[in-house]
Amino acid sequence: MQSLKWWHVAFIGVPLLLIPATWLSAQLDVTDWLISCAALVLVSISWLAFGWRSFTSRRVAIAFQLLLLVLLAVSVAHSPNAATLQAVLFPLVWTLAPSLPRAIWANIAVALATATGFYFAYDQNPDSFFVILMIAVLSFGMSMAIGFWIGSITDRADEVSRLLAELTEAQEEIAAMNRDAGVSSERERMARELHDTIAQSLTAIVMVTQRAKVDAASGDTAGLLERLDILEDSARHALVETRTLVAAGAPIEVHGGIVPALGRLAERFERESGVRVQVRADALPPLSRDREVVLLRCAQESLANVRKHAEARTVRMLVEDKAGDVWLTVVDDGHGFVERAAGGFGIDGMRDRLSLVNGSLDVSSSSDGTRIVARIPAGAQ
Repeated sequence: MQSLKWWHVAFIGVPLLLIPATWLSAQLDVTDWLISCAALVLVSISWLAFGWRSFTSRRVAIAFQLLLLVLLAVSVAHSPNAATLQAVLFPLVWTLAPSLPRAIWANIAVALATATGFYFAYDQNPDSFFVILMIAVLSFGMSMAIGFWIGSITDRADEVSRLLAELTEAQEEIAAMNRDAGVSSERERMARELHDTIAQSLTAIVMVTQRAKVDAASGDTAGLLERLDILEDSARHALVETRTLVAAGAPIEVHGGIVPALGRLAERFERESGVRVQVRADALPPLSRDREVVLLRCAQESLANVRKHAEARTVRMLVEDKAGDVWLTVVDDGHGFVERAAGGFGIDGMRDRLSLVNGSLDVSSSSDGTRIVARIPAGAQ
C-alpha cells in the first residue's frame, strides 16, 4: 500500500464513516460524541497536513504515528466504537516500520492506545479490565498474524524477483555464448572451405604456372598451350568456388515471408549461374522469423552445392505443409555427389541449423541428381 491514493481513501474515508457510525451504534452523551468526532476529524486533517509525508521522512513518520496514538485513545475513550480506526493504524505502522522489532513495538503501542481508550470509556471499571485486555491481545495478535503473512508474501515476491533477474542474466549470458560460438563456428567453416577449395585451386595454379615457365623456356609450344588451358580451367574453378562462398555468406532477407524470399534467392541464383530454378509453394502455416531464416539458409546451402558440385541444368524447390511440418524440398538434375555425401560440410551445417528448431534433413543423391528435404515443425513460436 505504498500508493498514496489508497492511504488518502483510508485516512479520509474511515474517520468520516465512523462519525455517524459512533452515534448510531450506541446512545452517547453529545459531549462525548463531539469530542470523539473532533479526534476523528483531526486524524484526517493531520494526514492531509503532513501525515502523507511519512513515507519519505522518518521524523514525520514518528511524529504522525505518535499523534495518531493520542487521537485513537481520545476517540475510543469517548466512543468505544471508534476503535475501528485500528484497521487503518495497524497496516500503517507495519508499512512505516524500518525493521521487524520496531514493527512489533509499534503494534503494541496501537493495541495499548486502544486499550487505554476502552479503560477510560468504561469509567476505569476494574471489572472491565479482563475484557479490555482480551480485546487488546486479540487485536495485536491478528495484526501480527496478518503482518507476518503479508511479510512472507513480500519476501517470496522479492526472492522470485531476484531469481527472475538471475535467470534473465543467465539467459543473456547463454545467448552471448551462443552468438560467440556461432561466430567461431562460422569462422572455422569459412577457414575449412577456403583451405579445401580456393587454397587448393590457387596451389594448383602456382604449380601449373611453374611448369608453363619451363615449357616456355624450352620452346615447347604445345605443352605451354596445354598448361594455359589448365590454368584457365583452374582459374574458372576458383572463381566458381569464390562465388559459392560469397553466396553462402550473403545476408538473409525474409521480408514478406519465406515464399517471396525463396523467389528472390532463386532469381539471383539463376542470374548468376545460368541454372534454371523453379519455385513452388503451398499454403503454409505461420512461421517465426528464426524458422524462416533456417529454411532459407538450407535453400541457400542447397543451391550452393548445386553450383559447386552438380553441374545441373534445372533445380526445383518445393515448400509445403505436411502433417503439421513444413517441408522444403530441393531437387536438381545434376550428376549427384555420391562420393562427397558422407563428408560434405554444408550438409552437416544444414543439419546443425535444423536441429536448433527440432528439424531434420534427408539427402539422397545418385547419378540422376540430388534430392534434399529439410523438415521443421510448423508454428509461430
